[in-house]
Amino acid sequence: GTRIGTNGDGVGDAAERNLISGNLWNGCSIGHAANNVVAGNFIGTDLSGTVAIANGIAGVNVSGSDSQSNRVGTNGDGVSDAAEGNLISGNLGDGVIFRVYAADNVLAGNLIGTDASGTGALGNHESGVRVASGANVNRIGTNGDGSADAAERNVISANGGDGVCISYASENVVAGNYIGTDVSGTVALGNKRYGVDIVWDSSLNLVGTNGDGVADAAEANVIAGNGSAGINLQGDGAVSNVLAGNFIGTDVTGTLPLGNQGAGIDIHGGASANRIGTDANGVADAAERNVISANGDDGVCITAAGTEHNVVAIEGVDTRAITR
Repeated sequence: GTRIGTNGDGVGDAAERNLISGNLWNGCSIGHAANNVVAGNFIGTDLSGTVAIANGIAGVNVSGSDSQSNRVGTNGDGVSDAAEGNLISGNLGDGVIFRVYAADNVLAGNLIGTDASGTGALGNHESGVRVASGANVNRIGTNGDGSADAAERNVISANGGDGVCISYASENVVAGNYIGTDVSGTVALGNKRYGVDIVWDSSLNLVGTNGDGVADAAEANVIAGNGSAGINLQGDGAVSNVLAGNFIGTDVTGTLPLGNQGAGIDIHGGASANRIGTDANGVADAAERNVISANGDDGVCITAAGTEHNVVAIEGVDTRAITR
């Protein structure tokens, strides 16, 4: 029940901002603690939000099985949502980490790896967001309820590792974010590695829309301009993940090229039974379509022994065998 930063009531919100920078370890750590809020702070920068004053490890670290229902950023209630977003940039480790069974936490409406304007690079040295070691059922981005969905978007760009890395973690949602672009969704500001990286015993994660017919377009991620593949699925246990409704290699309009340097989607190393595109159940199938264009390598690449039963589908048309 602790609040660090603004209450987002529209009164003096900027004055409630903390500057949390230059510390030896993490900027903010939540360990074995629940129902806390971190909102409206500059974490890892100077007061202007344009110069790094790095924390030595992560900007925000949420860890432990009792660390549940914490919120980093906005609540998306339509009141002062922009003021509730944190700037989390310039740190020597990851921007944000959910790890060691931290569950049911929310990361929404933040700038992670950019300057305060959302247009300049001020990357964290490692990944923008890392979800690891049994941190399950967390949300990164919008809840897609049709209320203030755009305000819940994270901009996760210009970081030294992946935009979002999910490892040994399941049932997380990554929705409605700009990963590798500036705040407009039209200018590349790439992360150095993958846009989204899902590896090793990470299952049932959702990247994009759930296709329930409610705010599906708002749940689409723009994953563009990154230094390797847009999305990487790798390793035994990376199973039953869903990638649906995203713009992978284009700008937010889906009409202009903004390619990732590698493949649009790379599936390898035993990653199996993942779905790319629609489930063809007759509900919002078109909204589940990924736009995969303008990337530096294959659109979708599926390789290596044991990488099987993955489905690439457009409104029920299963192509299954897209390989090098």
